Amino acid sequence: MNGPRSDFSDPIAALIESHHRIEHTLASVLVLAREAHGAELSLEQRSTLELALEELGTEVPRHLQDEMDSLFPRIRSAPSPQVDAVRHLLDGLQTDRVLADERQRDIEVLIYCWLSDGELPAPKAQHLIMVIKELAAIYQKHIGTLNTVLFPLAGDILTEPQIQDIGREMAERRGIHWEDSPEDQEASPGASPPEED
Repeated sequence: MNGPRSDFSDPIAALIESHHRIEHTLASVLVLAREAHGAELSLEQRSTLELALEELGTEVPRHLQDEMDSLFPRIRSAPSPQVDAVRHLLDGLQTDRVLADERQRDIEVLIYCWLSDGELPAPKAQHLIMVIKELAAIYQKHIGTLNTVLFPLAGDILTEPQIQDIGREMAERRGIHWEDSPEDQEASPGASPPEED
């Protein structure tokens, strides 16, 4: 699938936007879980949970790859004395990812059960609320570290080609083919340069 790559020409901004979507998804599911508490779902509630499953199962894994496979390795390998001061933060984020994966699997299983069975027993409904809150807390810490430390650092120590490579990898994970330079995209397709008199 081909598509615009404007969202990935600034990969840091794209990562921040992805964080917002994840936070919104978790907040929406938490509100629903508290209101319905395992009861039979309305059509609107079913739609909310189905969209949440799609986000958790598709975009979240891509987002984590964007960070763990594209951004963090480049920060670690950057020839800057600033990197040593944040290695413990990068290690901590890796540990948090393991915890987040466990909580997310629990959430997905419980949502699948709710959707397939029509109702969720009270103990499971309460567990769902608990694990959503735990995952939201993990992401709150994760996002805070990135927004206040690692994103500004990346802007300081990574080169423009490295930034563009991160954006290219992010696009390709989503099936968006990106082979031209940013300058090529700005030119109108098929447009000819004006003739000089």
